[in-house]
Amino acid sequence: MATARGPVNEPCENEDLPDKENALDFDENTLQADVYRNQGNEAFKRGDFINAIHFYTKGIKMNSDEKELKAKLYNNRAIAHFKLGNHQDSRRDAEAAIELNPTFLKAIVRGATACVELKRFEEAITWCDKGLLVSSEAIFYFLTMGIMKIFHDISTEKMQRQELVSSYFKWV
Repeated sequence: MATARGPVNEPCENEDLPDKENALDFDENTLQADVYRNQGNEAFKRGDFINAIHFYTKGIKMNSDEKELKAKLYNNRAIAHFKLGNHQDSRRDAEAAIELNPTFLKAIVRGATACVELKRFEEAITWCDKGLLVSSEAIFYFLTMGIMKIFHDISTEKMQRQELVSSYFKWV
């Protein structure tokens, strides 16, 4: 298992922390949460999803007032959970990200894919509907992830069930 790259208050290189002039605009918790996000990103890049989840969780617990940052932390943790097969946790974190930023397309896509993995297809469709309301580009994400084929299969199966039920009641 990998460890953190350095002390908790040491920012990762080449990341988008606020510059010193704008640092006064951010509270200490926000700065620390961003450091944890960057450390989580580094762990994620190494494939160390457990440590990535650890850092994202620490960032979330900093209770930053910055909703955008908190939404990113939840979304990043959702992706790490997804990579580990923790699809329920992934869906929950995507939901938390959407509560903070209802137009966060990446989190919407993550929620949809987690629902597909959980075989919660109706819920996945709801997530996709949210995504399409946010951006017409969502369709490309869903196509890329094979979600549209699943929806087609679900629709076909639903129609077949409805036909079966209808034909049953014709004879009753």
